[in-house]
Formats: sequence, C-alpha cells, structure tokens
Amino acid sequence: MGLRIGVLVVSVVTLWASVAAAQEAPQLVARWPTPYAPFGIAVAPDYSVYAVLPDINRVQHFSPEGTLLGQWGAPRCRGITVDSGGNVYTTGDGQVFKFTETGALLWAAPVADPHGGVLGVTTGLDDTVFVISDYGVVKVTPQGQTVQYWGTSGSFPGQLLHPWGIAADVEGNLYVADEGNARIAKFSPTGVVLDNWYLSSTRTGIHVSRDGVVYVTGCGDNLIQRFTTSGTPLGQWALDLKCPLDLADDAGGTLYFADTEHSEIRKFVYLPVPTRRLSWSDLKLRYR
Repeated sequence: MGLRIGVLVVSVVTLWASVAAAQEAPQLVARWPTPYAPFGIAVAPDYSVYAVLPDINRVQHFSPEGTLLGQWGAPRCRGITVDSGGNVYTTGDGQVFKFTETGALLWAAPVADPHGGVLGVTTGLDDTVFVISDYGVVKVTPQGQTVQYWGTSGSFPGQLLHPWGIAADVEGNLYVADEGNARIAKFSPTGVVLDNWYLSSTRTGIHVSRDGVVYVTGCGDNLIQRFTTSGTPLGQWALDLKCPLDLADDAGGTLYFADTEHSEIRKFVYLPVPTRRLSWSDLKLRYR
C-alpha cells in the first residue's frame, strides 16, 4: 500500500511539473522597429528601454509601451547599460561615454586597455562600470577613471577569447560571454576567477535577472539558454528571434531582446499560467 501511495504522489508532482513546463517560455507581445540593427539593449529603473544602433551611431530611448522618447548620437556605440540613477553608459571608439537619461554627455573617458577595442558594458556595486575589451575586463569608476584591467587572450581560466557581453549579479559578481571559447566566465568584482561553464554554441549577450537567473543569447542557433549563478542549466527557449545579440529585463520580469536581423526590439512577457484543480480522473489516468 505504501508503494502505491508513493507512486501516486510522484504522479501528482509529475503532472504539475509538466503543466508548469509547458507554460514556462515567455510570449512575444510587442515588436518595435528600429531604423537599423540594434546591438545592445538596457532597461532603466523607470522601466524605459535604451538600445544602441552602431550602423548609425545612435542611442534610442523608448517608453515601456514602445513610444520613442528621444535619441542621440554615440560614436561607434556597441554596448549600453544604465546605472541606479538612470545615467546611460555606452562604449565605442576605444572609450566609455556617460550620458544623462535624455542624452546630455557627462563625460567621455578613454579606456586604459592594452588591447584597445571595447564592446559590452555593465554596472556593478556602487555603480562601478565594467567594460569588455578584446581580451579582458576594464574597471572604471563612475567618474570615468580606469582603475583595473584583467585578462589575456586564451582558453585557460582567467583568459578570454573575443568576449562580447558582460553582466553583474546583485552581489557584484561578473559574468562574461566569452564568445571565442563558447563559455561563460565568472569573476569577482576584483577579477578573481570564480567559475567557467561551457555552452552549446557561441554567445554574445548575457544578462542576470534580479532573482539570479543568468540568460545568454546569440546568433549561432538563436536559442536563449538559462542558468543559475553557479552554472546549473535551467533550460533553453527557441523564441521568435533571429540573431538576438543582447537582452535585458525590468523589475517585473519583462524581457527585451535586441533582434539584430529583424532590426527590432522584441518584448516578451510571462503570461499567467492557467490553473485548475486536479480531478480524480486526472489522478486515475496517471495512476494506471
């Protein structure tokens, strides 16, 4: 009798798990056309959305509903992020640029990086800025002073090979989309190697949600992979995207993707999961 009850309990759990899994992927709810391909995307504390369009050296600013609020020039912009005060940072032309939320330039600082190029950018604790270079990470103060650089070219722990995106978690740890090595490299805020985990394909975009889910994306297979901050896989999605180079989310969990080949920003939300009570007929079907 005990065995039969155990099987019944497992069956109920399995049934609920299968329902949840079927509803897990977010749904496309909006498509915002951009004049050229967006490379990077960021969400501000007020839920507005910023995107960089490097083909025309421009930042575009949208409301959460997709209304264009403003735009401004940003030289050779590749990466973008927003700090806790709503200030906007972009990278390009070997520099980091800091703007107000309406595009007024606050400063432009050369990145003291032995390899020159700059790509992804994020902010960590105390709004410290971290920038991806060709083979490493550059740490910059909110005032624009370079204070640290780490990384060399290669595949050993601590090395990077054509990294692209960078993101920070709530504890300040950093996650780098190490494109050339098809892996995620995890560092402390001071550059100590914490972990590396490998991916099914090369990835460019990376984002860590407030609840600790690491999202990675890229053009290789258009899949969105998800992990815990310790690298445990949480599954993957095949969404309606084509070459999504970057992604971001807001505090409510809405996801935004820089859909490069469609020249759009695409907005996805988690729809409510339909629920109903399990009937005895449900259990009997599982219990047979």
